[in-house]
Amino acid sequence: MSTSKNLLEPVAIVGIACEFAGDIHSANDLWHTLKHSQDVGSAIPRDRLNLESYCAHMFNKDNDGQFRQKLIRGGYLLSNNQWDMFEPSFFGLSDAEAGSIDPCHRLLMLKFVHLLDDAGYSMEKMHGSKTSVHIGQFSTDHAITSFHMEPEHRSRFHGPNSLLYNAAARLSYHFNLQGPNVSLDVACSSSLEAVHLAVQSLRTNEADMAICGGVNAVYSPETLLYSSIMGALSPDGRSRSFSVDANGYAKGDGLGLLLLKRLSDAERDNDRIYCVLRDVLSNHDGSEDKNSFVVPSAAGQTRLLKDIYKQADFDPRCIFYVEAHGTGTPIGDPIEANCLGQFFNRSCFDPPLLIGSVKSNLGHTEGVAGIAGLIKIAMCMHHRTIPPNMHFTSLNPNIEAERYNLHVVQHSVPFPSGNNIDSIAMGINSFGIGGNNVHAIVEEYQTNNNYAFLQRISQQLLLKRTISHAHLAIFVFADIKQLQEQINAFLVEETLSGLSISVRPTISLAKICFVFSGQGPQWWAMGRQLYEIEPVFTRWIQLIDAEMMKINNGEWRLLEELIGKTSEDESRINDTNIAQPALFVIQVGFAALLVSWNIYPSTIVSHSVGDQAAAFVAGRLTLQEAVRIVYHRSRL
Repeated sequence: MSTSKNLLEPVAIVGIACEFAGDIHSANDLWHTLKHSQDVGSAIPRDRLNLESYCAHMFNKDNDGQFRQKLIRGGYLLSNNQWDMFEPSFFGLSDAEAGSIDPCHRLLMLKFVHLLDDAGYSMEKMHGSKTSVHIGQFSTDHAITSFHMEPEHRSRFHGPNSLLYNAAARLSYHFNLQGPNVSLDVACSSSLEAVHLAVQSLRTNEADMAICGGVNAVYSPETLLYSSIMGALSPDGRSRSFSVDANGYAKGDGLGLLLLKRLSDAERDNDRIYCVLRDVLSNHDGSEDKNSFVVPSAAGQTRLLKDIYKQADFDPRCIFYVEAHGTGTPIGDPIEANCLGQFFNRSCFDPPLLIGSVKSNLGHTEGVAGIAGLIKIAMCMHHRTIPPNMHFTSLNPNIEAERYNLHVVQHSVPFPSGNNIDSIAMGINSFGIGGNNVHAIVEEYQTNNNYAFLQRISQQLLLKRTISHAHLAIFVFADIKQLQEQINAFLVEETLSGLSISVRPTISLAKICFVFSGQGPQWWAMGRQLYEIEPVFTRWIQLIDAEMMKINNGEWRLLEELIGKTSEDESRINDTNIAQPALFVIQVGFAALLVSWNIYPSTIVSHSVGDQAAAFVAGRLTLQEAVRIVYHRSRL
């Protein structure tokens, strides 16, 4: 149940994952591209699609060549390698089912793992958590291409896997996330609308953590043809936000994901906090001040700005920069820029309102556009610098920049510094072609806790590099005296700065099968390395050796046959009376080792001599019974 305390509680961004054109695999890659103004656009490769071939029959009617000029020739597209990183078995999928899943949804599943890694969380910690998932997706290319398949080539998976609800549902299913789950399409503002819904789910306590973002893919000729005909796209595949030579937006592939938590929870858990969402709000233009369904409305955008800054009780004069929608269209850019200028109302005596758009770097990633801009802002906060807009020559003359003291960022702008400077705040716009508008207020996070980040990194390393220890104690100290104080506090179960206690979360893996083999795969010296380095395995080998000695009256020893023989020539491992007990002890010891790592089977299958080990591990036989059966069976 929500309380007045958390109705407008700030929300922290604690994890980021992304994938964009130019082999951008992470937020750090993105920052490098933005900082150095690298052009990651390219021509549309023929192995993806050949639009001219698809439209060849239409050129006969194109007497003046206008249609050919409108066709898109370039964009900001992921490479084949970026699409082909998915490993079905990691997610418990067959190759056949994975092939039927929208490539966007496969990429979402893969990058979700990267998101957790960035936030310092394990999949075990997320398993069964009250985590909401909100994913925006505008592209339907997978459904279009699936519907074109011949009926005999369609599997039973293609129907359900072709629909957009899978975007969010796949993440909740594969990672057992049990909060609200929404896939949404409000066109180009879908991903920032997803952030809006995620923030609401945290503030109403429907969720303890929230995953939000968007994904976009461009590969069906139908989609590119319709976009070309519409006339809003840049034929040369470049977005020139706010520039006089802007000729439309360039399409782009991409993905962006954020992990959000209530700020108080993130501080409690010592999360690394990129920045803070003060508020997010959305509205619709309605039909006011619109002469076309697809034309943006200054009235709708102005209403949204007034509403969010009033609701958040946030002074617009504190906004240093606005990450604009900035598609690079001759109509849309002036409407947005003048609306921002009129609302923020900076005089020539005030600091200017800086504006820019990540679309000049990555193209218009449509359903991902809002989250791409938000990730850019988060990295600006992290590096305390605003990178320049690309492909900007001079200002669109319809933008009243001088009147409103607007400046398009054309070079790197460092954040102001000094003792009297408050934390930096920025705004971000995202608009959908259907009239949906979203705005967010983002604030720099400042903390005096010097230990939180080191503790988080230490915990992340311990979780990855230790196997069987459930309890973790992390000490971050500057000298021996401080360490001694922390150890003393730990021993009496007191809290102290720099000391963090954690328990490794465990889950029951529901789809693990243990297979116990029959005679044949045995080999000389098998199991020796495990015997030397794994105490659990060693203990079980010794235990079963002792039980076997009771039955065979010391006729021979398992330990001698497995560990004691110094050469293959003197080994008797292929004698049936030795091989079968040896396979039994190795398989039982290895199963015990897996269980010590919290790896449990849901299914056990066996063949021939493996039946006795399987029966013991399954609890159908006692150890004494299983050893006795193995001994007598091997003598038949």
